Amino acid sequence: MVLRYQHPFAQIDLADGWGSMAGGRTQPHRGLDYQPGAGAAIPAVAAGVVSANRWNATLGQIVVIAHPDGMYSGYSHLAAASPHQVGAAIVRGEPVGVVGSTGSAARGPHLHLTITFTADGTWNNADIGVTTDPYLFINARLNGEDPLHPLKESDMPKIISVPGGTIALVTETFGTMYTSASGGQGFSIAANTKAYGQVSGLTQDQVSTLVAEANARGQRIADLVAAAR
Repeated sequence: MVLRYQHPFAQIDLADGWGSMAGGRTQPHRGLDYQPGAGAAIPAVAAGVVSANRWNATLGQIVVIAHPDGMYSGYSHLAAASPHQVGAAIVRGEPVGVVGSTGSAARGPHLHLTITFTADGTWNNADIGVTTDPYLFINARLNGEDPLHPLKESDMPKIISVPGGTIALVTETFGTMYTSASGGQGFSIAANTKAYGQVSGLTQDQVSTLVAEANARGQRIADLVAAAR
């Protein structure tokens, strides 16, 4: 399943997009800015679980959502702390905070959105390599699917590594194999050692079985939901 994403607002500042050096920046812009106006409620870009709700001197008030595809979305410069506690399940479009201008990097009220491969949710100690362009990433997933049941922590990724480079991402109801640790998404998942769980030492066959079982559970849920309609 490709997880469905949405842009939080229509007011996108593409003139200062991801990787931009506009405005006298000394480092590339690591996110994408939206300017709907101060006080606008910020909708989650995809379903997930709150993994961080914290203050950052540069980015101000931040909330981070872990998604079941292994990615993280970070929402910065919030006017106040998000009302959601760490571990809370979030559905796509659910308000996670309010647009503000907190933090030293804020240039007026706006939402600074980051999409990352690692649990930091922002830029992980100034390493732009852990972020991806939110505009392109979201646009490629506008027609994805939402989870069929409320998410919980056990739905979040478990990273399983196998000697020889194979990596798997497994949740309760979804599993994917990545055949090379040096491949784009595979590397990103392997690098996220602070994810919701990491397992090593299993054989390729054992991991394949776990992936198949997770996908079978997800399919059974989908079948039950379809039958009840």
